[in-house]
Amino acid sequence: MLRNAVRLHAEAGDEDAVRELVRDVTWLASRIHHSGVEAALEDLDRAGGAAASVARVLAGSSHLLESARELGVGVLPTLAARLHAAPGLGADLRRWLIERGSPWLEHRGTPPDLPHQALLRTHRTGSARMTGLAMSPDGAWVAAAGDHGQVARRHLDDTPLRGLVGHESAVTSVAVAPDGTWLATASWDRTVRLWEPDGRQRAVLDDLPGPPETVAIAPDGTWGVAGGDGFLHFFSADGTPRGTPEDAWEAYEAVAIAPDGTWLAATGPETTELWNADGTRRLTVEAIWPEEEAGLGGDEGDLGGEGGQVSGDNGADAVAVAPSGEWLALLSRHGTVRLLNADGTRRAESHTVFTHGTGLAIAPGGRRLAVSTYDDDIAVLDVDGTVLARLNGHTDTITGLAFTPDGGLLVSASGDRTVRVWDVDAAVRTGPTEPPAHHDLRGVAIAGDGSYVATVGLSGLTLWNPDGTVRARGPREWLRSVAVAPDGAYVLGVDPEGGIRLHDPDGALLRAPEPGAEGMMEPTSAISPDGTWMAVAADRTVRILTRDGELHATLQPHEEDVTALAVAPDSSWLAVASGYEIRRWTRDGRPLGRLAETGSLVEALAVAPGGGLVAVGTIGGPVELFDLAGARTARLGPDDWVSGLAFSPDGTRLATAARPGCLRVWDVAAYATECGIVVDGELHGCVWHPDGSALYAAGDAGLFAFTYHRGT
Repeated sequence: MLRNAVRLHAEAGDEDAVRELVRDVTWLASRIHHSGVEAALEDLDRAGGAAASVARVLAGSSHLLESARELGVGVLPTLAARLHAAPGLGADLRRWLIERGSPWLEHRGTPPDLPHQALLRTHRTGSARMTGLAMSPDGAWVAAAGDHGQVARRHLDDTPLRGLVGHESAVTSVAVAPDGTWLATASWDRTVRLWEPDGRQRAVLDDLPGPPETVAIAPDGTWGVAGGDGFLHFFSADGTPRGTPEDAWEAYEAVAIAPDGTWLAATGPETTELWNADGTRRLTVEAIWPEEEAGLGGDEGDLGGEGGQVSGDNGADAVAVAPSGEWLALLSRHGTVRLLNADGTRRAESHTVFTHGTGLAIAPGGRRLAVSTYDDDIAVLDVDGTVLARLNGHTDTITGLAFTPDGGLLVSASGDRTVRVWDVDAAVRTGPTEPPAHHDLRGVAIAGDGSYVATVGLSGLTLWNPDGTVRARGPREWLRSVAVAPDGAYVLGVDPEGGIRLHDPDGALLRAPEPGAEGMMEPTSAISPDGTWMAVAADRTVRILTRDGELHATLQPHEEDVTALAVAPDSSWLAVASGYEIRRWTRDGRPLGRLAETGSLVEALAVAPGGGLVAVGTIGGPVELFDLAGARTARLGPDDWVSGLAFSPDGTRLATAARPGCLRVWDVAAYATECGIVVDGELHGCVWHPDGSALYAAGDAGLFAFTYHRGT
């Protein structure tokens, strides 16, 4: 009856009953739990404007709520987090969760992954990372290319259309004909495929010189062009080749065709070129930019002047041509937005945001641009470079942007496996509010007395208060692993090359950084519970160091990279994960033998407080518990790519952080999920507060700080 209550009231014309019901958070939670987000949205739509704000929250968070349902962690804590900013409902749901008496995780403060209020809807694309985006001419639907070899198509209201299935490798680009009569896709399987609007395959271009990275369709819909490493290939709408210029030798990564169809821009890492529609080269753009971009100094924003410019490459990550055809925009390799005239001469350059990714779109009126930024946000710019709005919400590189024909909505695709729809006009009216700080955390640890939490990431070391507010910051440098001394007297940070840093509790360096090996690695570290030694692993080597950072022992090289470390509660031995196996070593570096071997690559380790169990998390299987004799005592899961494990202080609970954004608390004795929550973006580790009252997780969006309600 509950599932049909809103529909029945609406059919009976009882608008008051409909409005009252949709304001009841217990109804909302139950509706989502039993029937899904779309069913709840249909009911909210029947309530009209009275439920508009809640409907927008649900539509923008549908990917998280549906994941929570599918993963079996319950939607209620996830829903409570998404309703944090919703007047009344968030507080109502919190009270209801407390009254229920079941275990749950509650955010301390504002969740770091809440998106900009201009977000209208989030489309979940499953396991595929989005690599490109194109919109239908009428703005009714979008096609999103993915690295799983398919192209997903959906209406903006999330109604699915038939996808494009046929590629045998990642799809790198997708384009829709201006009249909507056909589509083109490019793939690393060395083909360009042409498609009918109903999803049937029209033609396959399989005689290309190499894998195509980009594809575009001319405004009149009669021809297209694909580009890749050392080639441009022109083709007709039926797949017939039109030509492959012999003098096209750039590694072309993006192409855009002018509105009149007479020329196109093609760009890659080194140059930007303009070509005629017949395949003849029009010109190569001569690059001139301010000295500071070339690493030669100069004031930021200096766009010209004698002695203030240098020539060089004019490569770009993305290109778009203005609707008037009079100019084009580039996302330069130096993080700027460059505008060129149609003859290739410099028009303007904007330094107001640091661009990153391949998201670039020019609004139909030609007065606004949308660009992807280094923080995985979207910046809406005036053509003069003024920032009109910043849209945060994505948690990975943005790979495609497209405006609707009226310019009011913007659609984005990202490596975070989502496609999102934004109300650009509303965002511009609000203005360029500063988005939440982008931390992109890769590790988390806590002081033994619980006085502070330490995280590391792209921006270096950050120290947090237990309530999740920032306490202090260390030097701004890229760190990949962190550990805190049991007494909280110092913090160990490890850079991507395995070099170590020791910081005090205020983030200041205690000793000069020790350089590591050359090359990028995934280091891991641990400090013994007695605080007398620490272990740092980089590549295939584990170093055991004294409290002062002096080398004590080096464990023999492992056959594969070391991915996780964990120290026994009595500090007498160390568990080391390498590849599929876990071995134990004494604190002096003597081998104790192999503990266990798993069926998937090990990513995380934790030793139970009593020292008798070791928990093992892998990239593709259940969490496994082993005793010290190597016997498997339990399997928990599976979860996809467990990146962090932490036993509760009393050892009765095990927290697991998974890359897809799921944080669980397991009842170890019952081998069952006790509670959990789904967040936006990847998670890279978790840790309990020493008194068991809180749980912390490091993620792409920042530090997630939760109060753990154990229940009654």
